[in-house]
Amino acid sequence: MDRVSAANYATVSGRRMWQDATSTQPGTELAATWHNGVQESLIVPVEGVGLTPTDTDNTQLFQAMSRLAGAGVRTITATTALTGAAAGTILVNAAAALTITLPVAAANGGTLEGAAQVNPIVLRFIRQDTSAAVVTIVPSGSDSLMGGATYSLAVGESLDLVSDGVSSWFAFGSASGSASRKFNVAAGTSANHAVNLGQFPSSLTGNGWKKYPDPNSPTGFFIEQWGYASIATGNGDFVTFPIAFPNAILALVSSDGGAGCHVTGHLFGSGVLTGFAAYGQVSGSYTGTAYAYIAKGY
Repeated sequence: MDRVSAANYATVSGRRMWQDATSTQPGTELAATWHNGVQESLIVPVEGVGLTPTDTDNTQLFQAMSRLAGAGVRTITATTALTGAAAGTILVNAAAALTITLPVAAANGGTLEGAAQVNPIVLRFIRQDTSAAVVTIVPSGSDSLMGGATYSLAVGESLDLVSDGVSSWFAFGSASGSASRKFNVAAGTSANHAVNLGQFPSSLTGNGWKKYPDPNSPTGFFIEQWGYASIATGNGDFVTFPIAFPNAILALVSSDGGAGCHVTGHLFGSGVLTGFAAYGQVSGSYTGTAYAYIAKGY
């Protein structure tokens, strides 16, 4: 919009202004262009956040500006599903476990002169209670939070989230107030996915194993195993892995597992995934020995 330009405007300090009618000057004419400009300028933010203009609600412009500026403040004490109108600061006072569902990421989308308008939503969560209650923040529907996560809001913590205006939520700045804060990340299943510690199962014993997420593996894991055995003859004694490899053994290294410094060897493969043949020698002759190994596969 622009300043009034209809006939009989006044110029004050270089600005075009409305002029009252006096005995010597006519009043400024009411021009449709200017009034339409005022109307549309006020309607744009209302429609821009997805509100439907109505002459029965004179707070719509305030609502729209609050959403766009993230200026709202509200308190949550029980499980709640938020809407785009919640943009701003969320004070959390939990006496019992509660879940906060984020607004649809596109909730504040609307139109701008007939074209689709994407608007982010900014939320700041501040936990004020000191209870042991679990407060969980979850995305709505098929939206994602940090790539498919939920979030546990700890006592004394603040968290800033912003939507992309389409289908995702992201943390920005830094969460504060708790060393125990954590995202509960969904299990990654392909490249570019986040992984969580639950995707690194293990048995950390003398004869043990560990799995590492790997999207190139048919089972989703790369596996490392290790162990000790006492082989009786040193001539192909079968050693069983702590767990069977589901698909293939890629590599195996062995050594004397004691103080004898015997030469060790091994054979694996031929479709056998549960273990391998172990060998031990001293002075060119097979001999029983303590035996240690590390095997890798998937």
